[in-house]
Amino acid sequence: DYEEGLECDSQDLDHNSFGGRHCTENGPSEPFLKMLEALCAEEKNKVFIVSSRDRITLGSWFASIPNLALAAEYGFYHKWKTSNEWNVNLISMDWSWKDLAQEIMKDYCERIEGSVLEVKECSLVWQFKDADAEFGGWQAKELVSHLEHMLKKYDVEITRGKSSVQVKASGIVKGAVMSRTTSSYLQQTSKNLDF
Repeated sequence: DYEEGLECDSQDLDHNSFGGRHCTENGPSEPFLKMLEALCAEEKNKVFIVSSRDRITLGSWFASIPNLALAAEYGFYHKWKTSNEWNVNLISMDWSWKDLAQEIMKDYCERIEGSVLEVKECSLVWQFKDADAEFGGWQAKELVSHLEHMLKKYDVEITRGKSSVQVKASGIVKGAVMSRTTSSYLQQTSKNLDF
């Protein structure tokens, strides 16, 4: 889990130093990329990053690292280490909720200075980290209530984060892609996984 799992100290990176943030909006730090490249270079390692980020961002950040598999947008998209093409999971989904949710969330962007709407292929995220924290939090609570009411007939998940509200299709979770990945690996090889 790239966003929350591996976190190496960007000031003093040694192989046992964990605890700081290694990623900014501009991408992962150079020390983190070097550490990841070293992990992927070891033939016995199978490295798979699962992230909520979109596939274009992940592809640009990690394109230079050979033998790295990626899953974007909670596993909605995945790319094996030997391929340049992204595969889609759960193709037959109802996306009719997205336009309605986007209009509602755009309205909140117009109301709250410093908030933005991130449009992904399988989700929408209203971010208010650059808005007034108290007002943003109050508006987030109202937005969740509004979305729950307007989208109750759709199969979606509405979640509130520290400074965000997200709407995504139900069933798109990071754990599901890892389950499929490990099952696929075990079917293709007689080796056991050690992690």
